[in-house]
Amino acid sequence: MSRHAWQGVHPVGLAVALLAGSGGAAQATSVEFFQGPVISSNRVVGLGGAYIAVAEGADGHLLNPAAFAVRFPYTRHDDFDWDIALSWLSLGKASQDIDQSGLTGFDEGMLFDLGGHMIFGQHGYGIHLRVHRFLLAPVLPDGTTEAARYEQLLGTLGYAYAAYGGQLTVGGALTVVSATVGPRTLDDRQPDDAQELTVQGGGLLGGVLWAPHDLPYRLGVTLRTRALGEEVTGRTAIRGVTPPDRIIAPWQLGGGFAWMFGPRPFNPVADFGDWVERGTPKPDPTLPRKYLMVTADAVVTGPSDADTVGTQALLSGVVRPAGRSHSLSVRAGVESEVWVDVLRLRAGSYYEPNRHADVGRVHGTLGGDWHVGELWWDWKLSGALDVADGYVNLGLGLGFWH
Repeated sequence: MSRHAWQGVHPVGLAVALLAGSGGAAQATSVEFFQGPVISSNRVVGLGGAYIAVAEGADGHLLNPAAFAVRFPYTRHDDFDWDIALSWLSLGKASQDIDQSGLTGFDEGMLFDLGGHMIFGQHGYGIHLRVHRFLLAPVLPDGTTEAARYEQLLGTLGYAYAAYGGQLTVGGALTVVSATVGPRTLDDRQPDDAQELTVQGGGLLGGVLWAPHDLPYRLGVTLRTRALGEEVTGRTAIRGVTPPDRIIAPWQLGGGFAWMFGPRPFNPVADFGDWVERGTPKPDPTLPRKYLMVTADAVVTGPSDADTVGTQALLSGVVRPAGRSHSLSVRAGVESEVWVDVLRLRAGSYYEPNRHADVGRVHGTLGGDWHVGELWWDWKLSGALDVADGYVNLGLGLGFWH
């Protein structure tokens, strides 16, 4: 969801196999930043995560930072534009295998995305935050439990420039990664850094979008450098959970293409408000509505260190190595306005690699937008469904129709 649209998603847990015979405290000193299903807006999820070459709106910031300056066709005549995106995933108490580790070492979980940007002419500026928060109570060898909290954050501060009238957009972002381990609730009588430990570091994110005027395709490339967090502040001692002394977000390299069929132009010429003259009417931004868009991405994720575990392994207190080698995710989706000015539908599929083993899982996705009419603004209802072995994610949202 984007452009003042809000989305909430709640997954339903399916049967998952618990890892048998794996006990003992985890000895690893590194934790890998969450690698798992596509967590994003209804449009991105419905397209199977294949969005690198679409890169429209705040939804696309972390997939291709060129999105910080990419215009929707209906804003191509505006000198100023802006967009926001908000998504969340509530795991509740479901036995959800969110990272294919075979473990369910959390009681509650929340994954949260918030991003926004402002575009002045051909220059775009923005921020994006992705937060994962898990509450857990691992069972200790003596049969007792101790409530704990684990949080991960990926933050970006981005800039992009649309050159050649918007045909070539280049974007980049500074990234910050952090992990925090502490008690479920903090004691107000003690300093925070005496109760929780935080590990943090940073990296870079870059992306390019090629969208030639009046041609029906786009090409995109994105690169995230390895982010290694080794700056440790505070301390904590939670029985059953070994606090990490490093957090690793492995490098990623992705590429994608998108092709639009039908009378609607994919890359109309943008003037970024240069038409503005006293007494001159604004050009009509209306375009033909019927189209069929096909998009596909491939994303390679690099390895982590040899002593790295995944999120659920850390929370469960078991040794379950993660990120020992490269992994590949392939994604594809289609979208069409099947009922002009009323209904858009999309469908997709993607392969989610398993960072703990050789074989991952295949997801099937569906989504759509329904134009519900005007009440001060022109509204739409949107939804998305993502289904895989051990995972179901249903999203609903409300936003503006264009």
